[in-house]
Order: sequence, then C-alpha cells, then structure tokens
Amino acid sequence: MHNFLSLCLANFLLLFGFYAVMTLLPFYMDEVVHASHATTGIALTALTVATVVVRPIGGYIYDLIQRRPLYLGAYLLFVCSVAGYAWCTVSGLIIAMRVMQGISFGTATVGGYAILADILPPQRLGRGIGYYGLANTLAMCFAPALALALREHFSYAHIFFICSAISLLGLLAALMVGVPHRDLHCRSRRPRLDDLFVLRGLWPIASFLLAAIPYGMTTGYMALYAIELGLAAEAGLFFTAMAVGVGASRVVGGHLADRIAPQRLIYVGISLCVATYAVTGLLPMGSRLLPHAWLLGLYLLLALCVGTAFGILHPAFNKLMLSLTTADHRGAASSTYLTGFDLGIGTGFLIGGAVASATDSYSMGYLLGTATAVAGLVSFWMWQRQATHSPQKP
Repeated sequence: MHNFLSLCLANFLLLFGFYAVMTLLPFYMDEVVHASHATTGIALTALTVATVVVRPIGGYIYDLIQRRPLYLGAYLLFVCSVAGYAWCTVSGLIIAMRVMQGISFGTATVGGYAILADILPPQRLGRGIGYYGLANTLAMCFAPALALALREHFSYAHIFFICSAISLLGLLAALMVGVPHRDLHCRSRRPRLDDLFVLRGLWPIASFLLAAIPYGMTTGYMALYAIELGLAAEAGLFFTAMAVGVGASRVVGGHLADRIAPQRLIYVGISLCVATYAVTGLLPMGSRLLPHAWLLGLYLLLALCVGTAFGILHPAFNKLMLSLTTADHRGAASSTYLTGFDLGIGTGFLIGGAVASATDSYSMGYLLGTATAVAGLVSFWMWQRQATHSPQKP
C-alpha cells in the first residue's frame, strides 16, 4: 500500500507541473516573448510530438532494464525542464524546452504505468489503475487554477520555479517507491516492432484512437463551442463537470475491470461516447429551442457523460493491453495504450480546427467525431469477433 500511495502522489505532482506549464505557456509567449499565435501553436504541439515519438522507445527500454533508474531519471529531467522555462525568453528556446519536457514526460508516464503493474497483484490491477488515474483528474482541476492565481502575484520566472519545486516533491515521493527487482533475460539491443508495441493490441487500440478523436475536440475547442451556443459565461463549468465524471467513473470502472472482462466496459464506454457526441453536435438546435437553464443543464450533463465514458475506457483499455502481453513487456503495453490515446487527441485537434474553419461552426466537427466513435465501436467488435474465433496466448 505504501508503494502504491507513493507512486500515486508522484504521478499527481508530475501531472501538476505538466498542466500548470500548459496553462501558463500561451500567456508567457504572448506577454513576455511576444510570439505569434502560429509560433505558440508550434510550441504547444512540440511536446505532443516528442511524447508520442518517445513513448514506444521508452517502453522498450523499461522492458530491457530495471525500471526504477529510468523512471527516476526521466522524472528529474522533467523537474529541470519546468524550471528551465524561466530562462527561455525566445521562441526557439521554448520550443526546445517543450521537446525536452515531452521526452521526459512521455518516458516518466510510461514508466509509472509499468511500475504500477509491477507492484499491484493482478486481481487488484483494474481498481489500482482507476485510482492511479485520478491523479490526472485532480491535477487537471487544481494546477491551472493555482497557476493562474499565482500569475496575479508573481513573475512568470518565479511561477516556473514554484511549479518545479512542486514537481520535485513528486520526485521525492517516487524515490520512496520500492520497485520489485526483475530477473532480466538476454535480449537483442536492437528493438523489434513487437518490443515497441503490443502487436496484438494495435487493432483494439486503434478503436480507442477513433473514440478519442472527439475527446481531443472537446479539450481543444469546447470553450469556443460554448460561445457559439450562448454559454460563454458557463464555459468553464463543462470541464469541472467532466472532471467529476472522470473521477467517479475511474474508481468504479477500475473496480469493475477486476470483476468483469474489460471488453464489456469498452463497449459501454464507446457507446456512451457515440450517444454523447451525437447530442453535442446537435446542441445548436437546442440553443434555439430550449430555455437557457435547460440548455445549461444539458451542457453539464453531456460533460458528465464525456468524463464518465473516458473514465471507464482508460482503465479498461489499459488492463486489456496488459492482458495481451507478458510481465516482461509491460512497458510496451503502457506505451501502446498511451500512444493510441495521444494520437486520437492530436487528430481531434487537427480535424476539429479544420472543420470549424471550413464550416464556421464546431458542431459539424462533433458530428464527425461521432462517426469516428461509431467506427471505433464497430472496429472493436470486429477485433473481438476475430480474436474469439482464433484465440492466441500472449
């Protein structure tokens, strides 16, 4: 229990620094660096690209060596990168720092999930993943609010140092985690594709990617969509309600993942995505027909549904990936799961922005996202049908 709680605290403080920097960076680049919107967009995207690229490599290395040293080294590099923004006063340096932060963040998060699977017994893995994932929800709730509050009283350099110090406390918590020593067998130093990814999991994780596309639209454009709906003043409530849904369903979904097959939870989660985003795409009709209070209630209900859907899907897909491989490949399982979700979010950013530019509305983007979620549901059904008729052992 001590190891699990320490790892959860370390994950929370890592994500705290991540979300705090993500919130501050657009303001910093506008007010201090005087960068263009396009340059700011490049800087924000640089971390995502670096994270996606490094995760498969990091997963392979975690499976090749003892996991603790690499996890602690990546965590330390992340702490340094948060403080490093204080000295970045030109766009090029910020982009370079974003790449460094993406490499360290991607490596540390893959390692966290792999270590989590090492320290938990299999019969409690689902609920452990659920509680562990609460760190993301809590950090997403508190870090932006604290960062913006500090912005009113301190310089950006001081805030970056404060956030780095908070993440340093997480590194201290990570040092307290006792990671089981693994008996390593000889393996080629040149990674093969099945060392980087769980090949048996690529088909189902593609379903997760398709379902995550509208989620990417939500995180990137829901505040702007709220203005289109006449809910500008209440836009922030969507993310609060979504966080409540994620938090509650992660715990419940994690417990259920230990009792029933994760495939059943995945069907429930993606089906809820389909229904939720179909209604989200039709909200402009509601803004013309419904009273403001009813529209706001529906808006917040959809937020709860989005959070609930992905709170269920995260532990279910994570446990599914782990079940498709062996203990020696848990790093690859974590990188496969996280990379699929990241690619879905990134695709959602691109599709949502492109569709909004072409149609001057975000509703069509959500309807298109509904279609990708349906495709994900059908794809997962096809994979499970194929897997049932030709079962294989990991």
